[in-house]
Amino acid sequence: MEDRSAFEVLLDYPKSKGLPFETHKNSRRFYVSSNDPILKTKYVLFKEGALFFFAYDSFSSKASMNQTFSGIYSISNINKGFECEISKKYWVDFVRRGRKKTGIKVIDDNLTILSNSDRIIKEFVNKRIATKLLQLESEISPLRLIVKKDYLELIDELKAKSIIGLETNRWIYEREEIESLFENGREIIEELNNPIE
Repeated sequence: MEDRSAFEVLLDYPKSKGLPFETHKNSRRFYVSSNDPILKTKYVLFKEGALFFFAYDSFSSKASMNQTFSGIYSISNINKGFECEISKKYWVDFVRRGRKKTGIKVIDDNLTILSNSDRIIKEFVNKRIATKLLQLESEISPLRLIVKKDYLELIDELKAKSIIGLETNRWIYEREEIESLFENGREIIEELNNPIE
């Protein structure tokens, strides 16, 4: 039996679900635009409901240009000026600048929160979301929740939009991880993706 690459294994998921997909080999639907012709890039992009799954890997002879990530993303309905990044807290995080506190001990003890708004972050994250995020992070690690504008400019449908997503810095391709990301991640994104008054 021939060994299959992580790229080929990942394609089993959208194919088995009958989802249209795009790769670096054939762009048919979402039109990812690579902005640097010297990069060797591979990617898989498909959409399930309102969520985009995007796995991206680029390699260049310049080390600083290499990038790998995978995640699920949606257009954000949250206050348009709001941005944040939330991840599991590690001991080295005490040196990170711009950390925010919610005033809720279980959240502040377990998550590192970077944001441009103290007020909105306190309304945004709660114990239930923190628990779900940490549970998902125990299955897919490292994981971060992001809310950013102009973050995924590579995807035409998301250009100039504020997005909310769950992302890891590795290539996700096993069916169990993809399903967990969609099932558990969808709950987190849908709960958070409501306008903040």
